[in-house]
Amino acid sequence: MKKDLISIIIIVYNTSSYLIECINSVLQQTYKNLEIIIVNDGSTDNSDSIINEYADKDDRIIYINRKENKGTIYTRKEGFDRSNGKYIAFIDSDDTLEFDAIEIMYNNLIKNKVDIVKCNFNILDRNVKINNIKINNKLYKKESFEPGFYNLLYSDVVLNTMCGLLINKKCLKDFSKVDLSLIYGEDLCSNLYMYKNTNSILFIDDCLYNYRQNTNSITYTFNKEKIEKKIHDTIVTYKLL
Repeated sequence: MKKDLISIIIIVYNTSSYLIECINSVLQQTYKNLEIIIVNDGSTDNSDSIINEYADKDDRIIYINRKENKGTIYTRKEGFDRSNGKYIAFIDSDDTLEFDAIEIMYNNLIKNKVDIVKCNFNILDRNVKINNIKINNKLYKKESFEPGFYNLLYSDVVLNTMCGLLINKKCLKDFSKVDLSLIYGEDLCSNLYMYKNTNSILFIDDCLYNYRQNTNSITYTFNKEKIEKKIHDTIVTYKLL
């Protein structure tokens, strides 16, 4: 029996130093029925040539090349709108997946009949795994989300990310409601709309997503304008919350 189509959405912005490793980790997944959507968010490095080279070799890759930088949430939505899979996974282009990540999450999702599976994270510093974000195996159903699950979600920024998840596409039907201008807090806002349409989520303790501490990313770079933007976005996110 043929397994379900899964869409993996990779968003790219000036990460050519890590992009080959990221794409290879997706192409080498043991789960093969994949649609790989790569969205280039106006990169000014050589990311475009790297992606084109891969797209020419693997027909599972759909490449969206945009010249204008629009930000994370806009880019994720653009990839999502193009997706055809029953299930969705997001990955940032400076991160990687363990080779069996999708298969393990998919098997857990089907076996436990849940809408979303979330895995543990390894944290990489200069390609060395320095520690992991530890979550315990636990199944949350909608009737028990409050207060335990939401307290957990809001207390740890890593749990707010849209990465490290395998998501039933129906849970993302309100994705278009997320404020596309957000730069900070966009993951939490996306989560709020997603969990509204989720009946169950399974946490598994397998470390399947490798998160890179990239000090060149927007998370680690600040100036006056970015600080003001962060304050603005925090207020927007808090009101939604």
